[in-house]
Amino acid sequence: MNWETIITMAGKLATETTSKYGPVAWDTVLWLVRVDAIQTLFLGCLFLIGFILSVYWGKKLFIKGLKEAEPHPGVLGFFLLLFGGGGFGIAVLDSLLNIWIWVGIIYPELYLAKMALDKVL
Repeated sequence: MNWETIITMAGKLATETTSKYGPVAWDTVLWLVRVDAIQTLFLGCLFLIGFILSVYWGKKLFIKGLKEAEPHPGVLGFFLLLFGGGGFGIAVLDSLLNIWIWVGIIYPELYLAKMALDKVL
């Protein structure tokens, strides 16, 4: 066998394999992109719950500290509002309001193109 025959056989095999398994593989890739975006969205929902709870408990402790002479609950509430609410709030903004997460769920082809451009650039 010469090299020309081997290259021709490899090309035919690649063409047959691509035409046979290509659409299934492409659908699998699109669903993997969607699942990855949904995972980030779910994590954003958990951060939103953490944000709501930290603001609720921080506000409650801060008001309790203002009403009582004991400053410890008020200081704890202030720091819970500042760091807990702020940290969870930034995480919520990063995950729930990120347009590319929503694009990954609705138009995974566009999200894949964006990921490819990010790798190239």
